[in-house]
Amino acid sequence: MSNPTCSLEKIESNPGESETGIDDQVLSILADSLSSNTKLKSIDLNFNYNFVTNLGWRNFFDRLRPSNSSLEKLDLGQNTIDNTAVTLMVDSLASISSLRSLRLNDNLITSSGYIAISNLLRSPNCSLTNLQLGNSNARDNNVHVNDSVVASYMNALVDNNTLQTLTFGNYGHVSSIGRRWNPFINILCNKTSITSIVNSNHTLQRIYSYYPEDRHGVLHELNAVLQMNENINKVEVVRQKIIQYHFMDNIETLVGMELEMMPSAIAWIGRDNIGVSLLYHLAKNMPCLFDSEDKQKRRLQLGREIH
Repeated sequence: MSNPTCSLEKIESNPGESETGIDDQVLSILADSLSSNTKLKSIDLNFNYNFVTNLGWRNFFDRLRPSNSSLEKLDLGQNTIDNTAVTLMVDSLASISSLRSLRLNDNLITSSGYIAISNLLRSPNCSLTNLQLGNSNARDNNVHVNDSVVASYMNALVDNNTLQTLTFGNYGHVSSIGRRWNPFINILCNKTSITSIVNSNHTLQRIYSYYPEDRHGVLHELNAVLQMNENINKVEVVRQKIIQYHFMDNIETLVGMELEMMPSAIAWIGRDNIGVSLLYHLAKNMPCLFDSEDKQKRRLQLGREIH
């Protein structure tokens, strides 16, 4: 791998319960060889918990200093990676702008480790689209994925425009969105003003977690905004959020708009069926917009006669 002519793109070792697997020494050699490798795109070292110690992982990340890495996927689930190794990992991976997917589920990571990982999402080099953390054991998730962890990812995602999937738990289980993720709606759609909606996160599309108190439930509003973000046209995503979460709750904003602006506003709202409900409320509050000229004159004359 240190040879400049090496064209290897993937390394995979998933020993599980077998008698063979990489060990601490091999892992250190791998870290050293990656420092000069520009071809490798995927490393899959799942299920090496019987062969690599937590000290081995610490040494791996401490020696991992890839300068021109092309690594896109790093899969390290079901291992013995602890919080100290995670801190070293964040320092090493923060400079890899090509990294798209990181999987670290079912390791020895606790709350402080998860918070440290959230710093990757704050890195200006971050290109992660998929981040998988947590444990298969729902009770462990309840303990370690606490409110502080959720808050750290909320803050990290404010300015992040790459992450699409965030997973805490076993990806293969029936996934649900735990109640404590409800505040994420403010990151995905800050309803304070039109400007705050525009500046919200329009990239995150899926959050998976595993909590027994909400095992089969999905928080409706959060799920609705996540589905909006699936649209690759982010201008349209912003439009949908403004219609749904600003004008529907603040119809007075439209009613008070200058009449010269109304044709453009109505065309923008009624571009598709998303704005049908809002158009109904607008017509109900401002019937004069849809009256004929003769009808408007009769209504004006009637008003004069009453006075």
